[in-house]
Amino acid sequence: MRRQLDTLLDSLETGHVEVCVPKQLTRKYLAAHTPAGVPEVEWTEFARYIVSRVMIATLNKDFKRGSRKWVSLPIAAFKNLAPARYRLMRKALLELGILHCDDTYSYTQGTTYGYRLGKRYRKQPFKFRHLRASQVLQRLQAWNRSELKWAKQQLSSIVHVAKGWLDYPDINLDQAKALEFLDRYQDVLLLEMHSRTDSKRRGWKLEKSERVAWVHNQVLHAQRQVEGWGQRPSLSVDRKGGRFYHPLTSLLSPLRNFVTYKGSPLVSFDLKNSQPLHLLLVTERDFWQEKPRQSWALRKLDEELWTATQEGLQELRAGLLQGDFTDSPSIELHNPGQPLENEDYGVTHFAELVRSGKLYEFIAQKFGGKFFTSKGVDRFGSRDLAKREVLRLMYFNNANPRSAAQPTFREFQRLFPGIAGLMELLKRRDYTDFSVLLQKLEVYLMLEKVCRRLYDRAPEAWFTTIHDSIITTAEHADLVQEIMLATYEEVLKVAPAIERSDLHPDAAFHDLFDYVQRKIDKNIGEGESKEVKDSRQRVEHWLRTQLTGVDASLAYPFGELADTPSRVNPFEVIEESSEGHAPA
Repeated sequence: MRRQLDTLLDSLETGHVEVCVPKQLTRKYLAAHTPAGVPEVEWTEFARYIVSRVMIATLNKDFKRGSRKWVSLPIAAFKNLAPARYRLMRKALLELGILHCDDTYSYTQGTTYGYRLGKRYRKQPFKFRHLRASQVLQRLQAWNRSELKWAKQQLSSIVHVAKGWLDYPDINLDQAKALEFLDRYQDVLLLEMHSRTDSKRRGWKLEKSERVAWVHNQVLHAQRQVEGWGQRPSLSVDRKGGRFYHPLTSLLSPLRNFVTYKGSPLVSFDLKNSQPLHLLLVTERDFWQEKPRQSWALRKLDEELWTATQEGLQELRAGLLQGDFTDSPSIELHNPGQPLENEDYGVTHFAELVRSGKLYEFIAQKFGGKFFTSKGVDRFGSRDLAKREVLRLMYFNNANPRSAAQPTFREFQRLFPGIAGLMELLKRRDYTDFSVLLQKLEVYLMLEKVCRRLYDRAPEAWFTTIHDSIITTAEHADLVQEIMLATYEEVLKVAPAIERSDLHPDAAFHDLFDYVQRKIDKNIGEGESKEVKDSRQRVEHWLRTQLTGVDASLAYPFGELADTPSRVNPFEVIEESSEGHAPA
């Protein structure tokens, strides 16, 4: 299988480098603004690649630390493309307004300059193009070859997982239905952007053309993935955390409902509370051993981090023991003398809440009504909101005193001082160490334990992972669930909560509205509960008319769009509406 996998990876080396650039950023325009002393082809391809990196990072929300709009791009990214002329070309990109720079960096915090597209280009949809022959292309091709070499080395250790993609011709995506779904998704996403955008609200400052471009680019990127399905799959392993990446990981999650293997529908098993669950390993004594007995011990996962935490670990233990705290079987120490009274959740011990699957419910109850967004929305008003805030306080930069997660973390610290102390300790060198460490623990349990056992039990089974979940065929679904439960129970001494989802096209359409809401909440901000409820009713009515053909004249449930034909291009409709005022 390793030889087959190497052959598959070698076949990916086509020599082509594809970029996505704003529609109006043409070669003709760039050529007319070539900096003095720079060859025209080198300049145009340099500019297009750098702009593409910024656009892709923006779409993936890969922003600079502490920012929601600036993309981190080190000077090395410029220098490696054009060692002799990168300063001239970077300066030209900024002077032409193609890119904007925040002009701030921190050597001590490891942050680079931040970049974003200029205002003119943020309002435009993008298009895909291939780079032309140039020194820039040659350097990118050399970099791609080195990445393939790295991928081969890393995939060789998880060939039992990656082997599923050797059958990529049998992994089919119903392109017609997926594109139909994206058509509906585009309409609902645009409608919701308008219905929940009010220029008077703080934080809702996307102009009409920017909203349209944002929606267009989201959908176009997904359409590109659907239309390109069936080509040789790109496989890779994350250099930091070791996660396995393949076409399904980058696919818009509802589109996975349209994927089958040899015509058989797929089943997904998602580990609930996975990140707090993996955090429990950090509380075990074996995790901190100087002479580790377990493969998941810190010293085996990251020896430098283990060394950097030893002094702080002793201080943490001593500090907890000086109070009214008592030992537990792990270093996560709690105070049984001062339990928080709660008739629904009678225990406040972090480990017990995680094992019972009640952590987020408990947090929602204890934090609810205390923390609000600038729009007055309770940040812990539901289980889903509480989950998002818990993950935020787990991974935020605790060295930043202005972070919105600081007050919630202090409340969490009051409830769970031992866990909070471990988080701070593991972030002491670099706050990203903690998230990378939990990824490594996830990789150990999912790829090295669960998937290895699954392969040993049923080598003929088709399966793949998406981080903390496993996708397989219905034929092997029960076996996958059995092995996941047994493995976690063996390592963590607890049977985890696992959510089973049968992937089917109907599920994608059924959950469309909720998915759009989550998408907008994540990228722009939460809506008020009444506003979301009213919006849900209007959109669901409109979707029913679209899918059934009944009352089809009601093409859009909002304002100016309501009188338009049912199958119009919403981007064109918006551009024709009155300037300075989007449909209500």
